[in-house]
Amino acid sequence: MGLSYAFILNKSTNNTHGAYPVYFRVTLNGKNRYKTLSIWATPDEYDEDLQQFTKKHKNQKQDNSLLAAYKSKADDYLDMVKKQKVSYSFDGFKDYVFGGGLNQVGLADIAMSMAKSKTSPGTSDKYKVLSNNIQRYKKKALVSDVTTAWIEGFERHLRTDGNCTDGGVSGTMAILKSVIRQAKKDGYSAGVGNPFDGYKIGKKKTNQDVLRLSLLEIIAIKTCKNLKPSESYYRDLFIFSFNARGMNMADIALLKHAHIENDRIVYSRKKVKVSNLSVPITDEMREILEKYKEFDKTHCFPILQGATSLRDIHKRTNNASAAASRLLRIVAEKAGVKRHDEVTFYTARHSYANILRRDNVSIEIISQALGHKNISTTQIYLSQFEDSVIDKIDEKIRNGKRD
Repeated sequence: MGLSYAFILNKSTNNTHGAYPVYFRVTLNGKNRYKTLSIWATPDEYDEDLQQFTKKHKNQKQDNSLLAAYKSKADDYLDMVKKQKVSYSFDGFKDYVFGGGLNQVGLADIAMSMAKSKTSPGTSDKYKVLSNNIQRYKKKALVSDVTTAWIEGFERHLRTDGNCTDGGVSGTMAILKSVIRQAKKDGYSAGVGNPFDGYKIGKKKTNQDVLRLSLLEIIAIKTCKNLKPSESYYRDLFIFSFNARGMNMADIALLKHAHIENDRIVYSRKKVKVSNLSVPITDEMREILEKYKEFDKTHCFPILQGATSLRDIHKRTNNASAAASRLLRIVAEKAGVKRHDEVTFYTARHSYANILRRDNVSIEIISQALGHKNISTTQIYLSQFEDSVIDKIDEKIRNGKRD
């Protein structure tokens, strides 16, 4: 990053005494931003090479001391940018130099700098989203501004302007906690105590639960006719996901031909890092796999074609999820699904779990079938139950049987 600063005379304007205003100039990759110091000097009174006032300047000693203090803070800021303790912004630089030092560095800037330090694209994006949300809520918020009341207001912003669900709010607050912890370690003033001690995430009031399709609605989507190629493609992925115990898009994208062993798919869940999940390949799954096997020599589906980095994989997976949800709503409408405008790719996973539950399957087995770490967050591996138990449940679902 070509970032530098200087204290210069702005010779585009002058007063009646032939003096020019002294400006703080910040240059980033050849582009300049300025802030006036409200100090005036003639070319004889200010040495631009040394960036200090000469003896001819009336307040030489006082103003040179002020410049020295500004330069020291500017050098500190450049060092922090270099070490990625803060993410550069002109306002952040300006406030740091002329304001209260570390305490004047914006909360959003700290979140963005942490985003740049993360190697995982998914984790990095979470910090970037937090930074953007903070800027939309309180653009110039400082670490010291974060109180319990501030957090509660931020939650209201996430729910109203950001349209966040309970899960989205919870995830965002977890990242915010991480930023506050890191800020304290780096020496930022974060107020007295932990602002999260008095905070509890509220529940979003809603009259509608997460959409869960019935088995008849799943069949209607599966048998829907007159679809465009793109609609048919994402419908196939949706039905594959349902048959594969609600396998999500990230895992489907990473699914390789090598994961198929003895008529089963053996894979690891990317999201929660649960490994060796084993799913039987149904006739419907086999037909879909066969349909797309020539599109990619390595992967079962052509979602990651051309991806060469983790960021590419993350971006293509997100794009596929967004496209799937958008086109599946069209398919669901054509299939006569009542709440078609709420369908997403994840609906396959929720629907699979709900159908199991309606068949009085224990929560423990549902948790295992979905590859959850435990009923809530703790790990339960698939190997703790016989594959045949869940295989029989799958067979019951596909045949539309009920107890």
